Amino acid sequence: MFHYFVIGWLFAISYYYQLDNRPSETAAMLTLAVVFVLLVYMLFWQVLYPTPIRFLKGIQSTPWAIKLSNLFVGAIIGWAWAGGQSYFTQNLPPDVLNQHILLEVQVLNSSTSRTLDERQLRQKSYVALQKVYLPASASGQQVPKIHYQTTWLKPKVQLSLYLLPEQMPVLNSGETWLLAVKLKAPVASQNPFNNDHETYLFQQGIQAKGYLPSYAPDSYQAIRRTAQTFYTNVVFPEGDALSNKTVFAVKLADASYWDWRIWRSALQSRWQDAFANAQFWRIYQALLLGERNQMTADDWRLFQQTGTSHLMAISGLHLAIMAALGAALFSAIWWLGAYRLEAINLPMFSAFGAALLASGYLLISGMAIPTQRAWIMVMAFILFMLIRRKFQPWSALALAVFTVLLIDSRAVLAPGFWLSFGAVALIFLSLPWLKGRAWWQQLFIMQLVLTLGLAPLLIWQFSYVPLFSFFANLLAIPLVSFVALPLLFISALSALVWDALFVWLLPLNDFLWHGLWRYLNTLAAAEAELSVNSGFTQQSVIWLVSVYVLVFASFKWWQSLKSSRPRASTAFGLVTIFACLMMFGSFKTWQAPAYGTFRLTLFDVGQGLALSIETANHRMIYDAGPKWGSMSAAQFSIIPYWQRQGSPPVDLLMISHSDNDHAGGLGDLLSDLRVHKLLSGQPQKLATQVPKAPYIQQCVQGQNWLWDGVRFEVLAPSASDFARINNDNDFSCVLKITTQESVSQHSVLITGDLGSKGEAALIAALSAAPHSLQADVLLAGHHGSRNSSSAAFLQAVAPSIILFSAAYQNHFDFPNQAVLQRIALNTPEARLWNTACSGAMQLNLTPQKIEMRQETRKARSKWYYQRCKQDIK
Repeated sequence: MFHYFVIGWLFAISYYYQLDNRPSETAAMLTLAVVFVLLVYMLFWQVLYPTPIRFLKGIQSTPWAIKLSNLFVGAIIGWAWAGGQSYFTQNLPPDVLNQHILLEVQVLNSSTSRTLDERQLRQKSYVALQKVYLPASASGQQVPKIHYQTTWLKPKVQLSLYLLPEQMPVLNSGETWLLAVKLKAPVASQNPFNNDHETYLFQQGIQAKGYLPSYAPDSYQAIRRTAQTFYTNVVFPEGDALSNKTVFAVKLADASYWDWRIWRSALQSRWQDAFANAQFWRIYQALLLGERNQMTADDWRLFQQTGTSHLMAISGLHLAIMAALGAALFSAIWWLGAYRLEAINLPMFSAFGAALLASGYLLISGMAIPTQRAWIMVMAFILFMLIRRKFQPWSALALAVFTVLLIDSRAVLAPGFWLSFGAVALIFLSLPWLKGRAWWQQLFIMQLVLTLGLAPLLIWQFSYVPLFSFFANLLAIPLVSFVALPLLFISALSALVWDALFVWLLPLNDFLWHGLWRYLNTLAAAEAELSVNSGFTQQSVIWLVSVYVLVFASFKWWQSLKSSRPRASTAFGLVTIFACLMMFGSFKTWQAPAYGTFRLTLFDVGQGLALSIETANHRMIYDAGPKWGSMSAAQFSIIPYWQRQGSPPVDLLMISHSDNDHAGGLGDLLSDLRVHKLLSGQPQKLATQVPKAPYIQQCVQGQNWLWDGVRFEVLAPSASDFARINNDNDFSCVLKITTQESVSQHSVLITGDLGSKGEAALIAALSAAPHSLQADVLLAGHHGSRNSSSAAFLQAVAPSIILFSAAYQNHFDFPNQAVLQRIALNTPEARLWNTACSGAMQLNLTPQKIEMRQETRKARSKWYYQRCKQDIK
């Protein structure tokens, strides 16, 4: 009955984290009181397991009543446990955000990569916060003060630092530092078909993101004086000698000798030197240490296309291999002489070795949360060996699920939680079909079950199933599991103790991975040549549940027919039919806009702009969003959206002007999508920034075209104004899109970063036909800057809807309050939307109406999301 308790426990915790609003503290306390009464009741009567729970004395409990009661008790306790963890976790006070503060932190992990400016480095660190100091100006006191001090539960913060290599302070794991930082809320962009990074940050326990600003000498001195108030025994660097701006970062203490992170860092340095000439060191580092920062976008693209990304996540498979090596090693030690010790036996000794090596690998790989989850699962299986009980697959799985969520209930938010436990469950289900078969048949059946069984979950979670994932994993999983990983572990160990063996083994590692790489590339190329759309639109939970209910009910129906149980066969037959109807009825497909209408998707790219326009048979992209280092906004917004539609060609890519927040993702778009035509307000400058770009045409006033009854017009810049324009923003391509002519029409005006001078010039240029500027939807210029959206321009456009593309709590304070006031005065009826508050937005425009089809952030909204204080910012 423990299985049913865990099912209730899992369902309640999962539902708790899907709520839009968290239950009040009163409701949480009431639930805890109910749980306390239930626990006392169960302990008193000893009825939780294995004896039935008897709610009413004298009533004979049926098997179904026993199962339902355990399900109910598990749900109540699970709900209370999730609520208790969410309320009693030590949270960072909100008043430390968006201001300059001093933090005392312990470094948990740190990695370095190149930025967009190749001269600079970006150091990303995860730190445990210990103390927060507010300077005198921020605290309002005569002297600075300690604003916040943590207990043993320390909030985790993600920090970024951008500096030249010679200026970069190295934050090593385990060290204690005093840093001057500026923190912001852990917000992430919300776009369709992209992973929910904000949920990921919450699930990882990251309570704030921030950066280390560079300070001028006088500001540095002020911070130094604040630090000296609290750290009188610390010698801080002098600020007077600094000629340039610098960050304030002072190491207070080295890592403890007993800190496991020191040993991990030492191993990482040793292996990095040893594998320096290895062709696939970036892969080896990910598998050995869990460090994937050196893997390229091409690597991840290949893994995604072939469905083999799971190989790079240190999962139960990797830990199971390490546990198997540990068991084999200790078995060998036992046979070599340990058998003489009467106090131990072979099963116990080998189980101890398995646990020891799996736990060591957990530490070496960095103890990431998914790895901790996999370790718990492996330990649950080893436990059955230690207690000398017959292995019970479903009990072990239930115990692992229960333990993982007992430690951290937020684990249900990780896709890997469902995929890993789902994969194990499918393997257990396939066991009856594997008995008595040859090894290659077992491998084939197991991979087929995993591919088909996980496909609905992948479609629901990622809206994508790689076409050749079955063939890729059929070779990759056994090759990596039984050959490549053991060989890599042995090579890494030999690099520490036997150099001659390592020199001989290293080429074998590269040989294996080179062969696997060629095989995966061949499959990816074959899928690209087929031009088959393996992407899906976003499916609902109802569809996902109906698929698995259909499979389960069909199997039970078949069993009941074979055993001649008419009542059971009728019941399961009806459930099968109902689930089949629900599955097909709730399945969503791509719907192209009708003739004469168009769909506008405004992506959430932070402080930047990117949008797409789709008509019945044509598609265009306007702007590509910003780029930061090797990552661009296009990678998590436009490209996934395009790929889920089967990567259709881009008929027109228009880049308003050359600023990074509009053109940063151009290179990625050209690499991943088929672009037929490219227009820009600054073609020459853009061609210099992106040398691989094809011929870029100049957008100029007067260009127009008709797609599927929808009219497109370029209103600016005018050729006569090229000599007058003295800033990049006013070169922005201004585009107007209008639905098919009928009794009524609707239109959108997109202005890029056009400033007030450019707006005035545009009004003057179109003075003979002022109606040509009027539009129902206005994409506010320059993200809501006070230098755009002038009163005259707002009056000329007269929009009923105004959209802003801006980052959440951005340091520019866009949309500016002056712009909002101008809108209130000149277009008081206009409705306002901002990507910071709504996420990516999708509008359908027809001649009859304008429909806000989706607001991604609001559609996904959970109680732990960051929310705008106002509707617009």
